[in-house]
Amino acid sequence: MGTQDRQALRPAVVIAAVALATLMASATVRAQAPGAPPAAREELPREAAQRVIGREVTGPSGDVVARIVNVLLDENGQPRAAVLDYGGFLGVGRRRVAVAWRTLRFSPESVRLELTRDQMRAFPDYREGDSTVVAAPPATEPEPSN
Repeated sequence: MGTQDRQALRPAVVIAAVALATLMASATVRAQAPGAPPAAREELPREAAQRVIGREVTGPSGDVVARIVNVLLDENGQPRAAVLDYGGFLGVGRRRVAVAWRTLRFSPESVRLELTRDQMRAFPDYREGDSTVVAAPPATEPEPSN
């Protein structure tokens, strides 16, 4: 490319650069709602929050029995149930079962399910879109009064 060709291209390059800068500035302005303040930044210390999806779940005996694959929330955004990839051996016979949130005990090291394998057997598989039947702790019977 000769000197004349480069000089002829300079105005086109400058115009293209100005157009690109204008376009980018316009996109940034559109991305911010007019009058809305920027989002506030909050920092959660590592020990103040835990990842839930994908965590292994141990049973009452301490053996890994499941993995959390989903969390079901109520209309207020509060957790009501966890969907577990439960049971099986080497991936065979695994099923998805929903358990009431209160059946899980969380610690930084583990998630523990308060139901035994026998208590879980009778529950149907979780199917998205259907009504959900959750496994919950057995109802405690009131003590007889004397």
